Amino acid sequence: SFTRSAVIQNLTSIDITSNYASTPVNLHPNRPQRQRSHFDRPHKVVASAHARVLPRFGGTQISVLYVGQSGVPYSYVYRNDLNGDGFPGPRASSLSNDLLFIPDVPSQFPGGFATRVMLVGLYEMEECLQEQKNRIMARNTCQTPWSNQVDLRFGQNIKVGGVSAELTLDLLNVLNLLDSSQGIVYTVNPVVQTVEVRRFIWDPLGPEPPTQLLAHYVGATKRDRETGRPSAALPYVPEVPGSQWRAQFGVRLRVAR
Repeated sequence: SFTRSAVIQNLTSIDITSNYASTPVNLHPNRPQRQRSHFDRPHKVVASAHARVLPRFGGTQISVLYVGQSGVPYSYVYRNDLNGDGFPGPRASSLSNDLLFIPDVPSQFPGGFATRVMLVGLYEMEECLQEQKNRIMARNTCQTPWSNQVDLRFGQNIKVGGVSAELTLDLLNVLNLLDSSQGIVYTVNPVVQTVEVRRFIWDPLGPEPPTQLLAHYVGATKRDRETGRPSAALPYVPEVPGSQWRAQFGVRLRVAR
């Protein structure tokens, strides 16, 4: 299937404050534009097969189901109110909805050396940022990776006297059973806080050069296992238990009367 969906506002919560926060803005906050929906999953492939083997043992049924799907969209925003529209306010201090500006040259990201290194590293990992140079990024233009899921089901019928039994074995996410790096389904916050910008009141008579704004990287990080040095990381994580293989065994008995 191929679908596309766009909305003026994402309805991801029951309260208006959270819905406003989950619909980040890159233009006029009071004239929202229709952009990609948080629920937009463009591509999905579903395939199934069923076969009966070993007929002399009553017939063993084997079923396989494959589901491949596009990832979940998300947006990078500043942590606080950068566009001056009053949001987030006192009652929404942990929410933000001002989309990130992507400079023409990655080294032009604001902030000190450490912040620029983090932002450049994130920029190099995210194709969605590279495609939106020299402008404020559009809503929900980043996306988690494609997911692949394969489920298997085995069924066996056994009859002894007047009792018949159906034995079933379900293996969910077989790819993850075979390889722990496969069959991963990623989840992410629809709004990812990346940079915090604070106003700095400087002393014109002081020895330091005048500075009005200070930017700090507040996004996801990871550490190198050998050196321990921190670096920028992608914001999504494996979903539990959807990314883990599981098995279940079932028995159904029928007694003839």
